[in-house]
Amino acid sequence: MKNQSRFVPKATAVLFGMLLALVAFADTAVAGDLSIDALKQRFASPPANAGTTTLWWLNGKLTKKEIREQMLNLRDRDGFGGVAPLTLFRMKPATEPAYLTDEYFEMYGCILDTAKELGMTVVFYDDCDFPSGTAGKRMAEQYPDDLMKYLARATATVEGPREVELPVASGKLMSVVARNLDTGERRVVTAAAKSGGAASPCIGGSAGFRQPPEEEGRYEFFRVLDESGRLLFEDRFDGKLNSAWETPGASRVEKDGLHATDCQPMWARDLKLPAKFTIETRLTIVRSAAALAFGIKSAEDLMFWQFNARLKAIRPHIKQGSHRTLESVPFPFESNRAYDVRLVVDGETVATWIDGKLVATHKVTTTGSAVRWAVPAGRWEVQAFVCATAPAKRFVDCLDPQAMAKFIGLTYDRFAQRFPAHFGSTIRMTFYDDLSTYHVPDCLMWSPEFNEEFQARFGRSPEPLYPALWEDIGPDTAAARASLYALRNELFAAGYPRAVQEWCDRRGMKCSGHPAASYRANPLQSPGDAILFYKYQGAPLTDYIHYFDHGVDGFKIPASAAYNFDRPEVVCEIYGNFHQKMPNDSNMLYRAGMEVYARGINYLLPHGTWWDPAKMRIVPEISWRNPEIGPELRHYNQWAARCESLLRAGRHAADIGVLYPIDDLAARYHVGLLPFTHGKDPIPGTDYYELSRLLTGEIRRDFTFLHPEVVDARCRVEGREFVLDNPNNWERYRVLILPACRTIRASNLKKAYDFLAAGGKVIATTCLPEQSAEFGHDEEVRHMAKEMFGPGGKGVFVPTPNETTLQQALDGLGFAWDVRITQATDIPRTYRKAHDYGGNLQNDPDAYEGGNRLFAYLHRSVPGAEVYFFPNASGLTVSADVELRGQLKLETWNPHSGVIQPLDSALTQTHGQPVTKFKLSLPTLRSVFVVGKPQSK
Repeated sequence: MKNQSRFVPKATAVLFGMLLALVAFADTAVAGDLSIDALKQRFASPPANAGTTTLWWLNGKLTKKEIREQMLNLRDRDGFGGVAPLTLFRMKPATEPAYLTDEYFEMYGCILDTAKELGMTVVFYDDCDFPSGTAGKRMAEQYPDDLMKYLARATATVEGPREVELPVASGKLMSVVARNLDTGERRVVTAAAKSGGAASPCIGGSAGFRQPPEEEGRYEFFRVLDESGRLLFEDRFDGKLNSAWETPGASRVEKDGLHATDCQPMWARDLKLPAKFTIETRLTIVRSAAALAFGIKSAEDLMFWQFNARLKAIRPHIKQGSHRTLESVPFPFESNRAYDVRLVVDGETVATWIDGKLVATHKVTTTGSAVRWAVPAGRWEVQAFVCATAPAKRFVDCLDPQAMAKFIGLTYDRFAQRFPAHFGSTIRMTFYDDLSTYHVPDCLMWSPEFNEEFQARFGRSPEPLYPALWEDIGPDTAAARASLYALRNELFAAGYPRAVQEWCDRRGMKCSGHPAASYRANPLQSPGDAILFYKYQGAPLTDYIHYFDHGVDGFKIPASAAYNFDRPEVVCEIYGNFHQKMPNDSNMLYRAGMEVYARGINYLLPHGTWWDPAKMRIVPEISWRNPEIGPELRHYNQWAARCESLLRAGRHAADIGVLYPIDDLAARYHVGLLPFTHGKDPIPGTDYYELSRLLTGEIRRDFTFLHPEVVDARCRVEGREFVLDNPNNWERYRVLILPACRTIRASNLKKAYDFLAAGGKVIATTCLPEQSAEFGHDEEVRHMAKEMFGPGGKGVFVPTPNETTLQQALDGLGFAWDVRITQATDIPRTYRKAHDYGGNLQNDPDAYEGGNRLFAYLHRSVPGAEVYFFPNASGLTVSADVELRGQLKLETWNPHSGVIQPLDSALTQTHGQPVTKFKLSLPTLRSVFVVGKPQSK
């Protein structure tokens, strides 16, 4: 039960904390049950503190006088409702006084006291700089054993019988798996393996040559043997240089052999050295020196033995981070004379033989740790898996609640001890930044307790499954990957976010914050699971940064997380690093804001205002001081206040639920499948991200992504509706879409099966389910898929989803839609050069301004009315015919002016159901709410 307790919700504490948080937010957020009349009053005259909260970069020396002056201007001139002070430490100029000093706390206290006096709020940014989790380097200094961990793998291919030695990172051994390459047999040999002791620094590296341009060596042949004399690699250089060599530089093959030069180093591409081996060659020093290299793992991690004719010596070099030379041994080398050289490497020693005589022995320092196993007869691949501290050694272990308690003690607790009266009043929300799996190699953030947690959750050991994260292990591959990632992703959500939310619960606050790239197509390269990640925190947050339209097709993901887990606010850190070569003017504020509002975000946190804008490091400066933006800021904040008053009210409404296919994504993915792009590249074979773009921006049918866990725990079939059964944000779907789910939980498919049988509509796209995300249920999945989509099945299969085929499938379902937009102005795409992470501009066909996605909608259902948001973020006037399900009396609520007026409409029927139709015309960069009250015939 100890292992299971991490995943059992503390229902009473969480509920009490959320109730406190709702009370604390009463002044600035709108509770979901406010009547439409109360909302109308608030909309017409937004409270003074209802403007957005600016991210306030403290890049300089703080003074109480300047704090007050800047906050007065932010409130009175710009209309901001609050600030989120961001302390700088690594980024220069840093905040003065330094983070967490007594003088610093004095200045922070001044910010809090001034905010309280001015009626503003403060969002508590929980670290200095970004990402969060360092406590200004105090975490690494004080708790080095509590830093982020990752899963490391070491492999070797050996022929037994003999003992194999695998160098591994220092840490906890999680599994050792051996596979017979002739029979395919797999064995878990963890118990038989010996862990500990240092490893030879050569294991796993390659061998070759290392010659700078001023040196040249000639080699007649080059071979590598293992300790039993078996040939591992050989090249006789009897033709042109073959493809077996990496980075040969200016080396070339002539009639008398390989002339190696300007290669630092040159190595055999597919060679992986064991601990004990021998290198044999016949070499001639052509210019100055020749050198054999081995243990080559990179240009900065190798050893090379130099045979120097100028210095008449054998000079061993070790280049592993630093560069050092071992003791030189005199030898009368001559240029243009051939020498037979053997280097015999025996783990910790290197013996140099020249012309059949032992002339030198050097001891090399062993490194790291090793796993050893007695290999039986046959050819075997051996893999060892270790949970080790991440190389960066900066961030708290996000998966470990005990490590998180230490981090909270260094940061949150120190502020709360200093300013207890402000937490839960002036400070109502916290903000952590850029947590990510990509802070560790291969994005495999891991826990030393993983095996025990896996056994408790799935009733089996994960030890035989670990290789599936890198390769196909047979029929269980999909379930193995889905299960391994499912637990890792749960640990991530139950780590940092949950620990902070529980701290906030005790003070009536909400935890917000975001993983890096929560909007990207491949979540396994950053958040892990971009919906589950937000499971325990009070307010999901995402960022909209770098350039306009960046990530916009993925913003339905964090919004859906809020809908799934019944959270009223969805926060967005927005505008940061919108490149200065693009128009960073007041139009940008509205354009990007409209895009995210239409996708469910309802709390903007502009990035940002700089203490000293003359030394700004990340554009733009959003304050009265920027002539491009300042004059419009107050009006912008009133617009945002009106929008957010309605967008936080009530509940989200949509006709379509789309299964979030995280199990399928995990089942398809393995280390090395894609280059690292922060998750930008879709996993081959998937389509859910494209469906998000099509549904929101082209077909314009809103939807909610449904997490597999939520489908199991919170969804039910009620007649012809698939119901998300939350207390506050309950939703009723008429259509369920299964996007490219080759792998799916059998329990999820069973609910879809029951929904279809009850008369609901189920659409599958691209491919049909074949495999279960649970072990042993593949046949059950295939049977249900055949019943649903095979001959006689009532499900709809769209093998090639695009705007035309998907819209035809939806329109053919035979009912009146919640919202249906037709005859809309076509908005052309304007391709441009996009800003990349390195501060450069590059051609990127996926980055464009314009396109139909700039005109979308969102529906909120509030007590007594239906509220529809229509923004036009494009550069054109947009007109469209709009049809709303139900008989409604319509008004337009203009968030730019606060003006409310009747809207002409017509009542009619579609598919025998009552609908209300009207014509919409929106000028460029204008938005409107259409509010409908039910009316009888």
